[in-house]
Amino acid sequence: ETPVALVRTPVLNLRAGPDVSFALLGHAIEGARLPIIGRSADSSWWRVRTSVGEAWVFGGLVEALGLLDDVAVLASAAATPAAQANKSVAPPTFTITVDGQPILLRQVQATNP
Repeated sequence: ETPVALVRTPVLNLRAGPDVSFALLGHAIEGARLPIIGRSADSSWWRVRTSVGEAWVFGGLVEALGLLDDVAVLASAAATPAAQANKSVAPPTFTITVDGQPILLRQVQATNP
């Protein structure tokens, strides 16, 4: 059976590489079970399959379940973290008016790696 990463935080960031400097690809919610397909050399990050494709998740925010001995160590992504980060698009912003006053709304990133 394929090992899984069980999400143990309300919102888990899905990243393009095994570091917080890589682009944010999406999020997984608490309780999600993500199939593990690889790991970083120090086993602090897991490569998983998600609804947005393959992504990296920080191991400290998931519980790895199943047989982990055969999970392959994967090389870092071909692009450097900085190059990946430059590809990200700024989140959209919206302005609403409340009692005649404009209020700027923007998306806020989750507070985990």
